Amino acid sequence: MEPTKKSPARIIRTPVQWRALLAKFACGSMNVQSFCQAEKISSSAFYHWRDVLGCAATSPSSSSTASTTGFVDLGALTTPTTTPDPRIELRIDLGNGVTLTLMRH
Repeated sequence: MEPTKKSPARIIRTPVQWRALLAKFACGSMNVQSFCQAEKISSSAFYHWRDVLGCAATSPSSSSTASTTGFVDLGALTTPTTTPDPRIELRIDLGNGVTLTLMRH
């Protein structure tokens, strides 16, 4: 009887570790298959955690300014001069039920 090959031990990662892996993918230039092979993860696990964490890591985006700088300049917030109320309200949905609201009166 031939000895059976022992599969490598399964690595259990935390959501924080998966988020770091997905961020690493987003900053790189590999496709999903190559990245998963290099990191020794299955592509199904990659897609599962991407969906669970709501990451936008669908493809490498090293050419994207937002992903390389971490900041997206939306320009100056101004109100039309014809508006009697100069109040500005900005709401950003951060996910998981968290909303950031900024107001200028």
